[in-house]
Amino acid sequence: MEYRLKVEEETLSLSLDENEGNLSARFSGDDDPMTAEDVTLRHGELSFLLNGKRERAFVSRGDGGLWVWWRGGARFVRDADEAERRTGRKRGGGEGGIITPMTPGVVARVLVDAGQTVEKGQGLVVISAMKMESTLSAPYAGTVTAVPFEEGASVKPGDVLVEIEAAEEKTDE
Repeated sequence: MEYRLKVEEETLSLSLDENEGNLSARFSGDDDPMTAEDVTLRHGELSFLLNGKRERAFVSRGDGGLWVWWRGGARFVRDADEAERRTGRKRGGGEGGIITPMTPGVVARVLVDAGQTVEKGQGLVVISAMKMESTLSAPYAGTVTAVPFEEGASVKPGDVLVEIEAAEEKTDE
């Protein structure tokens, strides 16, 4: 089976193959392809062999996709084609420059101020959830227009943490 996945800002191709009851997954994207073998998912725990080493990840359903906690970070994974249909655009980030958390948590650090110019991928706010920290990043270059939460505030999905106005794209004349 072939899938296109959106993992944060990167779109990956995923091939799943089952051979004699064993599941293998091959990921390819901007970086080198990775092949995971002996893949199992039980009670939210994903176990697999990656380059001969046993890896574990934890999976939880989120609105419109899955949260995967792996190697000290949380990643939101969703169907890339569905994400593009919902937003009507191919770039990531919150709707209309609104950055929201995907899970309940606490604002650990605010990395920007209103009026600040940010670059695509720049960290905006760090959320702590389930003893793990995740940095929410700017989906595109622009100017921060609002930061309504302070450090220590409890937040939930849908709460607006940061608003960004996209920078005008420069065109060559």
